[in-house]
Amino acid sequence: MSDERDDKNDPNGRDRRPRRDDSSSSRPNSGRPSSGKPSSGRFGAPKNGSDRPRGERPARDGERKPFSRDGKPGERKPFSRDGKPGERKPFSRDGRPEGSRPEPREEEFPRFRPSEEQRKAIREMEPELENRFAGKELDRAVLRDLSTLSEDNAMVVGRHLEAASFYAEVDAPRALQHAIAAKNRASRLAIVRETVGIMAYVNQDFTLALAELRTAQRISGSNDQIALIIDCLRGLDRSNEGLKIARELDREKLPREAQIDLAIVLSGIRLDRDETDRAYAELQIPQLDPTNATPECVALFDANAEVLEEMGRADEAAQWRRYARLTENHFSPDETIEFHTEWLEEPTDVTELGYGEPREDEPAPLTDSELTKLVEGVPPVEPTEDSK
Repeated sequence: MSDERDDKNDPNGRDRRPRRDDSSSSRPNSGRPSSGKPSSGRFGAPKNGSDRPRGERPARDGERKPFSRDGKPGERKPFSRDGKPGERKPFSRDGRPEGSRPEPREEEFPRFRPSEEQRKAIREMEPELENRFAGKELDRAVLRDLSTLSEDNAMVVGRHLEAASFYAEVDAPRALQHAIAAKNRASRLAIVRETVGIMAYVNQDFTLALAELRTAQRISGSNDQIALIIDCLRGLDRSNEGLKIARELDREKLPREAQIDLAIVLSGIRLDRDETDRAYAELQIPQLDPTNATPECVALFDANAEVLEEMGRADEAAQWRRYARLTENHFSPDETIEFHTEWLEEPTDVTELGYGEPREDEPAPLTDSELTKLVEGVPPVEPTEDSK
């Protein structure tokens, strides 16, 4: 049956994954999945929960937690719903980074061909798809990837991806089940393997997360999720491998948000080792600049504050916490107000009903110039020897 095909191939059996050569960026400010939210990526934020990161790093007291920026498991999302500024889009499909490897050869990914009975058993084990998940909330680039599947299969895979993102914040195990269901139908798509990796990471299954994220990396040739890969190694007590990978990276070729995530993870590794000075040095990157802040910088400012607290520099830490909150509030989306209308018997001035009048206790939002004034006097960040 056509809906049971894993993906479409040409007569020679070659993979026909879409070439990601479009010039449009999937990130609000340069790049990706997401944090805003996990970032979610590239799944956008469900309508519940905050879009803004809070910048907590993983715990160092035994329990390893995802380095999601506000401590919530659903920080990485694979689909975008409203395109709000700062929306986390962790699944970048906007072109390969310079110097990335070419498309993998067919023999590098041997294809598993289950029998008809195995296919049927796999389908029966899939989690139920509620009607709310219609596959219509997917990012356009993700839909392009899914177009390599048969029409029926693409719809089911898309619905599972959408469900995985939705449940990431409220039911992480269920989110992983939906991601795995998508993988069983489309295991050769990088977006699908990346989603499984992220959902496994959310569930703190770092072994599975590492395997899936590395597979997605090999398929796509992208390093956008390198911070997650290194943090998985950290969670498996293999931090030395993570540091080695980081040393071999050309960080300037990473998207802006990936650079920030990487700095936060590396700083966390240094703190695990009680190397406070090095933890501080890892965060001294160009994005640590409150006069030129973007939504992704909130987590960086919070991480810097935490390290300063560890160093006993409480006043500086408090100031960076303030920068983080100011930036967070500045980029927060406006509150959504639901209202209903009803017919009035006679025309009524809306001001008589209390509408249209400003609230006395409602502060005016900060302008760009006001935000700049608040951070005047902050010394420019200069790289240290340890951060090079």
